[in-house]
Amino acid sequence: RNLLDNTLVIFTSDHGEHFGDHGLMSHELSLYDVLLHVPMIIRFPNGRNSGTRIKETVQTIDIFPSILHFLKSESKLDLQGFSLLPNSFERKNHLYAFSEYNNLRAADKMERRFPNLPPSPPWRKKVLKSVRSADWKFIWATDGTRELYSIQNDPYEKFNLAPSNPEEVKKMQGILGKWSSSFKPSSFYKNEEISREALDELRALGYVQ
Repeated sequence: RNLLDNTLVIFTSDHGEHFGDHGLMSHELSLYDVLLHVPMIIRFPNGRNSGTRIKETVQTIDIFPSILHFLKSESKLDLQGFSLLPNSFERKNHLYAFSEYNNLRAADKMERRFPNLPPSPPWRKKVLKSVRSADWKFIWATDGTRELYSIQNDPYEKFNLAPSNPEEVKKMQGILGKWSSSFKPSSFYKNEEISREALDELRALGYVQ
C-alpha cells in the first residue's frame, strides 16, 4: 500500500543501560551518558533529507514538537522541546540539554536487596540533575555531589573536573538552576480524574511517591 512513502518513522530509545560502567548495572542511579545518550533516527516519507546528520545536542522531548511541525499542526501547546526538522530546526538556538532523576525507588530497592552496601554516593537517596553543552557535562545532586566532565576529551565521564574548575561549575550550576526554576505547575490534568488502578500502577513504577 506504499505506507512507508506516507509515514514518518522515528527510531529511538527511552534510556541506555549500565553494564558495569561506573560500577553500576541496570538503568538506574545515575545521569551518565551511558544512560542518557541514545540513538535517534528519523526517516521522512519518500526518504527525503536522507543522510542529514545533526551535530547539535538534542533531547527526546524534541520528538513531539518535531512531529507537530511535520504535520503542520497549529497547536498552541506549551512544550519544552524544539523542532528538529531540517526546514525548521529550532534546537540550534538552544545550546543546552537537561535531565533529572529521583533515585529514591532504586536506592530503596538496593537497600532491601543489599543491606550492607557502603554509604558511597551511588547508593544515597537523592535527586540528580544535569546540564550539558557541546563541551561540558555537569551533574548536580541533593547530597552535595558535584561532577563536571569534559565531554570532548572524556566521553566516558571517568575524570571529575569539578574540584579543579570552580568557575565552570558555578556557570553550569547557574544555568541548571535557571532551567529548574523556569517551570510552572501544569494545569493540563487539573480537572482530570485519575483512577485508583492507574495511580497504583504509577506508584509501582516509581512515578508517584
